[in-house]
Amino acid sequence: SAGGEPNQVLGDGLLALFGMGEEPDIACRQAIAASAEIAERVESLNGALAHGLVEPIRFGIGIHAGVTVAGDIGYERHAQFTVIGDPVNVAARLEAMTQSLDCEVMMS
Repeated sequence: SAGGEPNQVLGDGLLALFGMGEEPDIACRQAIAASAEIAERVESLNGALAHGLVEPIRFGIGIHAGVTVAGDIGYERHAQFTVIGDPVNVAARLEAMTQSLDCEVMMS
């Protein structure tokens, strides 16, 4: 609802793309808005499932903006539209840092 496009599910993670056809400042605002919405929904979900969870569901989000290469990547029938490049790698590293820093969102 914030304007992102879910792109890949990677284990228990998700790559969402923002700014496909938008100006960078709008894309950044969309990513931040999506983070806030996710936080609200996870909090609500934890409340609804409190009786059945040993620990609450936690999440981590990494946000980084930059120029990527976008297109169908893969081989023949296994190709899918995605993005590659340094911004994707930085976002993944920021997401990983949320665990060690005990926070939900890291952005650069």
